[in-house]
Amino acid sequence: MNAEYSLSQEGDSVMRTIIQVREKAGGDLDSINRYISANPQDVRAYATKATMLASDEEGLPKAIDFLRETERKFGKNYLISHLLGTMHEQSGKREQGIKLLREAANLNPYCPESLVSLATLLNRAGRFPEAKKAWEEILEVAPDLCHAWNGLARAEFNMGDLRRALNHTNAALITSEGTKAYDLILRNRPEIYLAMGNLEAAITDDQRILSANFSEGMKGIIGHPEFLSQRGKPDLAKEYIELAMQRIPGLQQLIAMVGGGR
Repeated sequence: MNAEYSLSQEGDSVMRTIIQVREKAGGDLDSINRYISANPQDVRAYATKATMLASDEEGLPKAIDFLRETERKFGKNYLISHLLGTMHEQSGKREQGIKLLREAANLNPYCPESLVSLATLLNRAGRFPEAKKAWEEILEVAPDLCHAWNGLARAEFNMGDLRRALNHTNAALITSEGTKAYDLILRNRPEIYLAMGNLEAAITDDQRILSANFSEGMKGIIGHPEFLSQRGKPDLAKEYIELAMQRIPGLQQLIAMVGGGR
């Protein structure tokens, strides 16, 4: 399951619940079946079994059917709706996944995890105004969640609101300082600067990314001229290449080396 699906800082957490039940019941399917037999009214155990059934693509349909049976037994429950939503996304049924994750978020507003998953899917579906609203809802209850600031910024970037996208990317960087997420979020900022026409700032970030991760840094530097050209700015793309060559020592040789390794 994608890491985006397991982000929660406060309140209830789907994945934390699953982990706790697995630790209590045992790590295999036989153990969870025995646990369910001993605790037939514990909906968390059924949710946990579903995640175990869905350990591979072939198991997804079985897991979804099992969750539907569980829902008929217990009624609507945020754990079941959340897992059904993420599993439908994994099955390629994104619209159904979005609907179910919204249902999960409504069933338990104290579980920002469902709202994070919903906002993530809305971003992926290109429904950026809805994604923006969802990210803002998350930040009302979890203002230190760096991934929410970053998700909000990506929605705004795709809506063309570059100033807000930059401000909220900076907020994501501040809240992710000292974590692994920081470098991942930093990789998003050069494109915002490029879209704003600020080549100097973009290349400064490119240098920082290159120092932290050579492969990702080179990927960005090589891809940025194409990014500008696709946005109808071929002259700016040429200017970026010239400025990058001046600012980054040995860049031409590095590009040749990367190209030669393909």
